[in-house]
Amino acid sequence: MVHRRAVPSRAEIQALRAGAAVRGLRARRDGGRAAGLTDAPILSPLAAALSLTARRYAFERQRPVTGSAFSSFFRRDVAALARALTDRRAERMLVRASTGAPGWASIPWLACFAPHVTRSMRHGLYVVIFIDPVGERIVLSLQHGAADALTRHGAAEGRRILRETAAATRAALAG
Repeated sequence: MVHRRAVPSRAEIQALRAGAAVRGLRARRDGGRAAGLTDAPILSPLAAALSLTARRYAFERQRPVTGSAFSSFFRRDVAALARALTDRRAERMLVRASTGAPGWASIPWLACFAPHVTRSMRHGLYVVIFIDPVGERIVLSLQHGAADALTRHGAAEGRRILRETAAATRAALAG
């Protein structure tokens, strides 16, 4: 039986922390919004944690971020799940997750950085997962940091440099 809850139970969070078997989420046929729990096993605990975050984040933002178990879960436990997946690579990756500081962010994110490319979102290329709590969507994106270029070269020249960098990156990935 499939059902939809606006707010998943804390037991779901505990199951993810303990690494216990978690039931999978099945997408509705309206573009991928979570419909609820099914009996199908999930392929990845990270996928379950991200889906849980997408469903619960809007509710949790109504509470104070200070001392929030959900914020700690995302920053610590979801990041640890992603780190466990990146540990399989020969190259070490930095994994960071944020729900915002000092308050709740509109869009929480989980980023993976290759240390020889960048260690920051301010410059360089990195992979990031954005979670849209309103649409309950998870977006995987290849980003390049903009802050350093804009600070160093000004708004107009910085944007031009960023457009050129984006075009060069697209060309390199396509060919």
